[in-house]
Amino acid sequence: MYLTVSGNIGYKYLCIEKTKDKLIKTESGGPMSATFWTNKIWYVLLGILTIIELTYIMVKTERRSLTFAFFLSILGIVLRLYSSFMRFIILVIDWVWS
Repeated sequence: MYLTVSGNIGYKYLCIEKTKDKLIKTESGGPMSATFWTNKIWYVLLGILTIIELTYIMVKTERRSLTFAFFLSILGIVLRLYSSFMRFIILVIDWVWS
C-alpha cells in the first residue's frame, strides 16, 4: 500500500509518504530552512577560511608561484578522491535499491 500526504505548513512544504515497510517524511522550502544551517553554513565557512588561509600564506611566502601550484595540486587530489568516493557510493546505493 502506498500513501502520500502533502501540504503547505506556513512557508514549508511537508510530504509524508508511506510505502510497504517504511514512512518517509520530507520537508522543503521556507525562507531559511533548518537544513541550510546544518549543511550549507559549514561549506561557506570552510570556503572563507580557505581564502583567508591562502591569502595569509601567499603574503608570508617568498616563492608564491610554487606555493600556489602546490595548493592547486593538493586541491585537485582531494577533489579527485572525493568524486571517486561519491561515484562509488552512488553505485552501491543503486545496487542496493535495484
